[in-house]
Amino acid sequence: MDVTHRFKAGGSIIALCIISYGAFSPVAAQEPTRRLSLSEAVALFHENGLGLRLARAELEERVGNAREGRAYFNPTVSVWHEALDGALGGGPRDYEETLLSVAQTVEWPGRTAARLRGSARRIESARERFHADSLSLVFDVQRAFLEAALAEEEATILAEATGLLRAVIAAAETRFEEGDLSGYDRQRLQLELARYEGALASAELNRHATRRTLTRQLQPETVREALAPDSLPRATPPPVSEVAALAAIGNRPDVAVAALEVEADGAAAQAASLRWIPDLTLSGGYKDQSDGLSGPVVGVSLDLPLLDRGRGRAQATEARHAASMSRLALTRRVAEIDLTTRHARYESALHRSDRVGTVLLGDASLLLSAARVSYAEGEMTLLELLDAVSADRDARLIAARLRADTWVAYFDLMRAMGGETPRQSGGEIQ
Repeated sequence: MDVTHRFKAGGSIIALCIISYGAFSPVAAQEPTRRLSLSEAVALFHENGLGLRLARAELEERVGNAREGRAYFNPTVSVWHEALDGALGGGPRDYEETLLSVAQTVEWPGRTAARLRGSARRIESARERFHADSLSLVFDVQRAFLEAALAEEEATILAEATGLLRAVIAAAETRFEEGDLSGYDRQRLQLELARYEGALASAELNRHATRRTLTRQLQPETVREALAPDSLPRATPPPVSEVAALAAIGNRPDVAVAALEVEADGAAAQAASLRWIPDLTLSGGYKDQSDGLSGPVVGVSLDLPLLDRGRGRAQATEARHAASMSRLALTRRVAEIDLTTRHARYESALHRSDRVGTVLLGDASLLLSAARVSYAEGEMTLLELLDAVSADRDARLIAARLRADTWVAYFDLMRAMGGETPRQSGGEIQ
């Protein structure tokens, strides 16, 4: 058997190794696996995610607390009955009076309007907080999906490289028996195979771990079915200009929350400033006397703001309003820095994925093809072919990691921009 025939035989061994590996994968043998796309994963999280359920419950709690600010004074119903005995005083005997009345406190209209406005802003703020929580939770799912997809691709790449190395070693054994391969080269190949198989075993464990993480996030009640991503996205995410990133600052929920808190605190300060104006309590009812006299009864009561005019509360609410305005300015500044940082991170990842990843794959693929031809023609040693296999494996792993990092940076930027996908024009998001 010449070198060319040995290489062709090795190709059949490669296919056999890869087929055998896919059939007896430990992950596949342990549990049934359902594959899903990224959009399906996000939709499943919206249905089953425990974190999202918790965020919704916290939203309801905040809304309920904010609605307490709308509460108005309850009316008061009172019944009075008096039975008087006038025998000792020389008056009539068995004199009785019955009084039924209803009283209602009437708040100053300006204070009522301020309370209602403040309550409405607190409710909107609670919803924006839920929006922020949901964006973070969905980003966690997207990142877990991409990490699982990367683990799947890394395991596949390492399995193919290990299968190719096993085929090379099988061909090398034939050459060793014929005296064409030294014992050192044979030992070197065996050590390299051990290293490949160790990396493959670690990749398998990582693939299984990322599947469990993804499954726990999407279907926390499921214990028998593993969820796995269909594939790592092959396309490159679209570019986003820095102008578009900074223009999305108004979509950020943290900025919206800070702005709504300014309005709510301003309404609270206005309501507190009107506290010195007393509230009226109007009452009306019916009185019946045992001497035959009866008729309607009306009354008005007014608190006199002589001892407590609410100055301390007004001062506190004004200080809170000033603090909320400073907090809004600080939040906007921090948001600008955050958007600039995340945009720069995404631009760097996009550049490295477009340039480095493409060049690596192209050069390594050409190198491996040339090495195969040279080895088949007897112009290259087995160790040189091994170097080409290692270079191709490393290039594919680096390219996959760059692609996953780029998509993670893209989704992170979208989350920082408020979760809204900008309009795309001319190949670039504007």
